[in-house]
Amino acid sequence: MPAIRPINVDAATGATADTLATVKKLFGNVPNVFSTLAHSTAALQSYFGIRQALAAGGLSGVQHELIALAVAQANGCQYCLSAHTAIGGMMGAKADEIAAARRGHATDPRNDAILSLAREVVDKRGRLTPAQVAAYKARGLSDADMLEIVASVVHNVLTNYVNELAGTDIDFPVVALAQAA
Repeated sequence: MPAIRPINVDAATGATADTLATVKKLFGNVPNVFSTLAHSTAALQSYFGIRQALAAGGLSGVQHELIALAVAQANGCQYCLSAHTAIGGMMGAKADEIAAARRGHATDPRNDAILSLAREVVDKRGRLTPAQVAAYKARGLSDADMLEIVASVVHNVLTNYVNELAGTDIDFPVVALAQAA
């Protein structure tokens, strides 16, 4: 049972109702994470403000989904792991890409650098040395790439922490936190 229950979507008003209507058009329903965030218009708008800004960035939607998987695994958020496995798959990510992303890796060298940095940012709370930053530059990531990766990590940490705090019921096909070796 959730510690913070989702709001009744039909009772939402104003900007919250408008945002949830947009979510319903995107997903065909309102996933529990959004109806939980909707308790706070500021939290809901923060999520979508970051999402909209990231959509205009240099990384692809699939790359952001892979980052979401790496962050969800690192933070142990089963809701987000389940959601982004489904969404990543709908966007074309293959099962092996999803499994590798959960470990913070990819077979594609650019995606591997992106996911390695995302995991390292989570694991080290952003405290990378200048030499570590230089190593990511040597792997082909620009300053803009690295800052967008950090923004994507922050975006996903928001929902990871909301779902963990709220105990959000998973309304996507459930994915286990533990991975096969």
